[in-house]
Amino acid sequence: MNQSVLFFDGQLKHLEAIQAYLHQEDIQPLFATTSQEAVVKIQQHRPSLIFINCKDPLLNGTNLHEVLALKQAASEIPAIFIADHEAAPIQNLEAYADVIMADDDPARFMKTLTRIVQKYLLVSQPEHHIHILIAEDDLIIRKTVERLLHKNGYTNLRFAVDGRQAWEMINQSAPELIILDYMMPHATGFEVLQRIRADYRFDHIPVIFLTALSDKERLIEALDAGATDYITKPFDQSELLARVQTHARNFFLQQQILKINEHLGQVNKELSVKNLQIEGDLRSARKIQEALLPKEHLVRDDVSIHFFYQPSHSVGGDFLNYVLLDDSHIAFYIADVSGHGVTSAMITVFVREQIANILRKKQTSEMSAATILEELNKNYNEEIYFLDNGVYLTIFFGILHIPTRQLNYASAGHHAFPIVCSANGTVHTIDKTEIAIGFVDDYTYSDQQLTLQKNDRLVLHTDGVMEMRNSGDEFFGLERISKLVAEHPGTDPCKLLELIVKAGNEFSHEKEQSDDIALMVLDIL
Repeated sequence: MNQSVLFFDGQLKHLEAIQAYLHQEDIQPLFATTSQEAVVKIQQHRPSLIFINCKDPLLNGTNLHEVLALKQAASEIPAIFIADHEAAPIQNLEAYADVIMADDDPARFMKTLTRIVQKYLLVSQPEHHIHILIAEDDLIIRKTVERLLHKNGYTNLRFAVDGRQAWEMINQSAPELIILDYMMPHATGFEVLQRIRADYRFDHIPVIFLTALSDKERLIEALDAGATDYITKPFDQSELLARVQTHARNFFLQQQILKINEHLGQVNKELSVKNLQIEGDLRSARKIQEALLPKEHLVRDDVSIHFFYQPSHSVGGDFLNYVLLDDSHIAFYIADVSGHGVTSAMITVFVREQIANILRKKQTSEMSAATILEELNKNYNEEIYFLDNGVYLTIFFGILHIPTRQLNYASAGHHAFPIVCSANGTVHTIDKTEIAIGFVDDYTYSDQQLTLQKNDRLVLHTDGVMEMRNSGDEFFGLERISKLVAEHPGTDPCKLLELIVKAGNEFSHEKEQSDDIALMVLDIL
């Protein structure tokens, strides 16, 4: 690297982008955060350009001559001031070669930086490194082309004096651009072109024909055979240069695209491997989450509980459970963590364990649905406070005294209202609910009471089926679920769960499931 650039800035932004750009241009980046360090690097490296931010609190003042002692150390080096929109007026502005504005947007800042670097430094253009073969038997024309290209930055040149030598050189080391004279000894340019286009190794190389022929038929023949472009002799040097620049640039861009595609292919391959790993982890997580569901349906002579669970993704945020507290009491709940995916699923594990711990600590006689939700809310806010995306929990919690069929319940933000269905198909919803878990630290929930009758059925659900939409963006809704329950009062509970899910899928025309589905049926026998 023959050129270097010094950045005198203690709080330099976009460091990686700056380094990548300068390395691409074969320019060494230097950095200093104190005036002493800057002077040492100036003396050691003699940078070609200096960027300085004198408003930085780590630096010593705003006057360029005082900070860097440029009169002695770098009097001839262009210095660019990095200004701030909110900074005070710049002092001694005439001491700076240019001023650029600091910018939080990396794309805008790099665009400005590139313009400044190209303005003050000799920045090579990547296409100038292209390997060009000039096949021309006329010495004067060869020398003319050579001088023209050298003068304009193209130095990677080779020359052939006839068609046979041109083909040998192409085979030996394939060029990236060929300037090919049409009429040459031993093999014409047209014959060489045919060989190039017949060989898959070289058929991508751009070929500019250089010919004295004015016969349009032969020129058309050459273009049909695969010539990329042509120029007739005597040629205009600016025209030849323009065509070389165009095809060199196109070739360079094509190579960049190939490299990018190759890189993307590798990235996609790596992503595919990672996706497989993630999918495997999610499958394992789903198995763990399913293991936290009840092991089986509850079937007794006096009460039964059946359930259905299906996450929208590999893991979900809906869950349900029941716990036999003793022979006379059963606690049950259905809950929905906001959002989907891993975060919601992990919170379901936390909530399930919290409820289990609360139930273990309490005597059945001192339990109530409201006090359990209050303690759950307290623990939730203490442990999940660090999440900044507003994750909350809705839950319906019930405790059934089986002998008397007395249901004590409380609801925290659970607007998928439970449905009570009598033996004759009469239905009503339990629409009393309060604030969701996670919003208020010390919320006091209310206990509610409901006496169920023999052969009554209680259907609990989350909003997965209720919020399925049809093509008209209409929700399936609570009323349709209630109607299904009312139409099948004596239906086997597992069959009823299947009917509800099937009806929702048919309503949404089998669209991809967008939300988790959890359903529970409690029957009084």
